[in-house]
Amino acid sequence: MIELRTEPGLDAAASLTAIKLLATRFPGEHELAILCAGRRLTLGAVWLYDASPACVAQLAEFGDVRVV
Repeated sequence: MIELRTEPGLDAAASLTAIKLLATRFPGEHELAILCAGRRLTLGAVWLYDASPACVAQLAEFGDVRVV
């Protein structure tokens, strides 16, 4: 599981589109959970990511990332 903590106020539609694109660039076996303002959104099986340093670095552009 990869957790991405974001701050409220990001353009949600544009951010989710960019995050989805990362799933196609870094396919893997890790689910992604987005945590924002006390809410948790766990993305489905189509959105599986590689936990490589390159993928984590790209996700970090949207907030704090950790692999759990």
